[in-house]
Amino acid sequence: MHTNVQDENEVILMTKELESLKQANALMAKELDFLRNQFNSHITLNFLTYCYAHALETSEERAENIAIFSEMIQYSYQISPGVPVPLKTEIEYIENFISIQRCITNKVFANFQYEGCINDKKILPRILVTFIENAFKYGQFYNEDYPIEIHLLATPKDIVFKVSNKKVKPGKLFLAHTNSQGTKQMLDSFFNNKYQLKVEDTELDYSVELILHI
Repeated sequence: MHTNVQDENEVILMTKELESLKQANALMAKELDFLRNQFNSHITLNFLTYCYAHALETSEERAENIAIFSEMIQYSYQISPGVPVPLKTEIEYIENFISIQRCITNKVFANFQYEGCINDKKILPRILVTFIENAFKYGQFYNEDYPIEIHLLATPKDIVFKVSNKKVKPGKLFLAHTNSQGTKQMLDSFFNNKYQLKVEDTELDYSVELILHI
């Protein structure tokens, strides 16, 4: 009798947790739609095209940077919460993100390497780049001796993604460093127990490893 009651309580608890995750996902979807509606995508992209054409008259490099940023904006309009995208597309977005950082700041030292079955995988959009954004926010990307290290390995069964950086300010950052709340909710909601998130947070260094079993 006691076992039956315990089982029923566990089912109720799991049902509540699942409903909570669904509500969190729905809220994130609404927030993304709200952000998208803050700008008219048509006029935004048209203006960037205008900027590109005029920049091309004086600087090919400047025009190329505008084209990269335009591509990132267009990609952001196209993705939908909870809808997987090709891993290769996310890799291109990460490369564009780093390129724009180099455009904004004179000194950017970041090594991004990827290998494996990148053409055969799909992933939720912007999960990976969140960790890179935080590395740029808290890491010494300007220090040639301590570049941000980013590595992605896609095997037939897993995606292994690692980011490490030397901190700008010594001290513990804990999971706040990874915008943990939203990212953790997304991982819990869509990958459930099919992922591991490992964080190493020392006084001077920070690293995160995300393993997705997909």
